Amino acid sequence: MPEKTISFDSFKLPFMKDPYEDLDEEEEDPDHDEIFESMESAVPSSARSLGNVEDEVENWTSWQINSHFYILPLDEAAQRYALIRIDWDDNWGRWGWEGCARAAGYESANGAAVAMLEGLFEQWGIELDSEEGEPYREFLDKVRS
Repeated sequence: MPEKTISFDSFKLPFMKDPYEDLDEEEEDPDHDEIFESMESAVPSSARSLGNVEDEVENWTSWQINSHFYILPLDEAAQRYALIRIDWDDNWGRWGWEGCARAAGYESANGAAVAMLEGLFEQWGIELDSEEGEPYREFLDKVRS
């Protein structure tokens, strides 16, 4: 059985293009729902949506989080997978891509997704047992089931 590994190094895949680069620069308020839909349609059909996490973070200011996660088989025979997300940047008012993690050695896409999400949330400093971690814990529980 291959060794299980996870890398959290950032990466880009060919379909992860900036959806705002072709917009007219003078257009002040693009249709963000349309932009999200175009990004979601660019995700390869071999990927599976894991769902999304919505949260409001309150610190010295507050901001909205809306992250849509996908598990993408890179090479199922070699048990290699990628975790990507389409994320709303509340500060800039834009959707963006993020290559979150890559894993190898997992027998299933779901097993790889759970392991990558657990590691990612830990890296972000999210305490899943806390009240603030509840949206992430609930999301992870849905992915596990």
